[in-house]
Amino acid sequence: MKSYAFLIVAKRNEKTVGMARLIFDGAYIAVLVDVIVLPEYQGLGIGKTMIEKALAYLKNNMANGEQVLVMLVSAKVPRVFYENFGFIKRPMKHTV
Repeated sequence: MKSYAFLIVAKRNEKTVGMARLIFDGAYIAVLVDVIVLPEYQGLGIGKTMIEKALAYLKNNMANGEQVLVMLVSAKVPRVFYENFGFIKRPMKHTV
């Protein structure tokens, strides 16, 4: 089984202003992490574009008819931003 990693970096005038990573096990689960945009560049659609490109990459690497659970790990961002992509908030549980 293959696994995949996707990294997208947003640049403005050669300055890195955002990034996002998607890690996919090639079969069942993908994790979207580190969706980050510098505060002064937020609200310009950069985060939205990066998420759309990451999800498109995932879809392009899935077999026809395949379904994959996409989990999101994020900092405290207004929930509605991620809900626009179909993500829902789940209770956080941590055990060691």
